Amino acid sequence: MPLPLCSPRCSHRCHTLLTPVWRKIFDARNTTARASTHASCQSVTPSQAVSSAYVHIPFCRRRCFYCDFPIAIAPPASRDDAVTAYVSLLVREIEATAKAHGGKSNSKDLQTVYFGGGTPSLAPVNELRRVMCALDDAFGVSEQCEVNLELDPGTALADAGALATLTTPMRNGGVGVTRFSVGVQTLDDALLVACGRAHDAEEAHEALRLLREVRDERHGALRYSVDVMTGLPHHVVDHVDSTLDAVLSYEPDHISLYDLQVEERTKFGRMYTPGVSPLPSDAEAATMLTHASRKLANAGFERYEVSSYSRGGREARSMHNEVYWSGAPYHAFGVGAASYLHRRRFTRPRGIASYDRFVQALEKRADQPENGTDDDHDDNDDNDNVPWELLKSLPDNNCGDESPEVIAELALETVMLRLRTSDGLDVHAYSESFGRPAARSVLRALIPHARTGHVAMLRRPNLIVRLTDPEGWLLANDIISDVFLKLDEDHI
Repeated sequence: MPLPLCSPRCSHRCHTLLTPVWRKIFDARNTTARASTHASCQSVTPSQAVSSAYVHIPFCRRRCFYCDFPIAIAPPASRDDAVTAYVSLLVREIEATAKAHGGKSNSKDLQTVYFGGGTPSLAPVNELRRVMCALDDAFGVSEQCEVNLELDPGTALADAGALATLTTPMRNGGVGVTRFSVGVQTLDDALLVACGRAHDAEEAHEALRLLREVRDERHGALRYSVDVMTGLPHHVVDHVDSTLDAVLSYEPDHISLYDLQVEERTKFGRMYTPGVSPLPSDAEAATMLTHASRKLANAGFERYEVSSYSRGGREARSMHNEVYWSGAPYHAFGVGAASYLHRRRFTRPRGIASYDRFVQALEKRADQPENGTDDDHDDNDDNDNVPWELLKSLPDNNCGDESPEVIAELALETVMLRLRTSDGLDVHAYSESFGRPAARSVLRALIPHARTGHVAMLRRPNLIVRLTDPEGWLLANDIISDVFLKLDEDHI
C-alpha cells in the first residue's frame, strides 16, 4: 500500500501528519499527554531563538474538491476589503504575540517566513508587505530570510509587474519574496476541472514562464517549487509523465509530489472511496509514485523528504519546511495556523469571526501578562482559545520535566517526523532523548525491513536509520506503524 502523502499546499501542516493507522495507535495508548506537545524533547528550549514564522492567508476563488484547509471564499468585488480587514487582524496578533514574549526584538531572528493558504497570491502586494513589516518590527526579519509565497496560476500576483514588486527586497519597498510554491497539480485540463481547480493548463504554463524569466533576470537569485499531484480521478501514469515533462522544461529548483488524500469533509470525500475506481487502486497509485520518483531522480532531483525533491544542493530545499521536520520552534499567525513554541503546539480558530475574538483576547492578556493564571478565566468564555501557557516562561530540562505519557508520545512523533526525511533518524540522539530501551525497540522493529531492503542502516558516525527510495517510502505507513506497535508492546 502506498504511503498516504500530504495533500497539496500542506507545507504548514505536514509536520503534524498522522495517517489513520498511526493515529489509531496513539489513541490506543490512552495517554494523558497534552495534545499540543510535539516533536523531539531536545529540539526546543525557551532560550532557543524562534527563527521561522508561518502566515495563513485563507482567501480562495473556490474550494478545490480535495481541500479541507481553513479557507474563505471571497467574491472579487469585496475581496480586497476582506483581505485588508484580515491583514489588520494578522498585524494585531503579531504585535500582541511579540508583546507577550517580552516586546519587540532588536535582533533579526526570522530566517524563514512562509505565506500559505488558502491562496496568498490573491492578496494585494501592499497587504503582504504590511505583514512583512509587522514581522520585522516584532521579531526582526533577516536580510537573508527565505520568504516563500504560495502562488496559484491565474491570480493577480501571477503577472510580471506583481512578481517584480514581490521579489524586490523589503529595504527597497518590496515584499522580499525569495521563493514561490506554484500550485500546478496537473497540466491536464480535464483533470483540473475534475479537481475543482480555479485555473487551467495555459494559466499554469504562463505562471511558470514568468517565474523562469524573473529568475533568469535575477541570475538565479529567485527559486520556485512546483506542486504536482498523483492519484487523481481517472489518473494514469501517462498523465503524470506528460505533466512532469512539461514542468521540467521550465527548470524549477524544487518539485513537491503529492498523492491525493481523500478527506472526509471534502467533496471528494463524499464522492469517492480511496482505491476504488475512478480513483487509482493502491497498486496503480504506487506505480505512479515510483515512476514519478525515478523520473525526477533521472532529471537530477534529490528526494530529501517523502514528498519533496530538490535540484542544486541543500540551498534548493525548503528551509522553512525543514524547520517543521527537525522539531525546531516556529511562530504561526492567522486562521487555523498552528504554532510550535516551548514544545507546545497551538492551533488557532478556523473561522475568521472566532479568530477575531481570539486576537482580542490575546491582546487583552498581553496587556496584563502579570495578572491571573491558566485557571482564572471562565471555561465557557471564548478566551479559552488563547494559549495562556505561551505567555509565560516555561521550564525545560531536556525531557526531565515531562510526564512519562508525554515523553512516550514525543518518542512516537519523533520517529514519524525523522523517517519522513532522507536524513533519517539518528539512533544515538534518539537514545539520549528517550532512553536506550526505546532506541532498542525502534531498531528491533526496523531490522526486518532492513533485511527486505526497505530500511537502510548507516554509520555516519552515529547509527542512522532511514527509508529507502522509492520502495521504503512507499511502505512508510506500514514500517512506521510497526515501530509504533513495538514501542507500545515494550511499554515505552
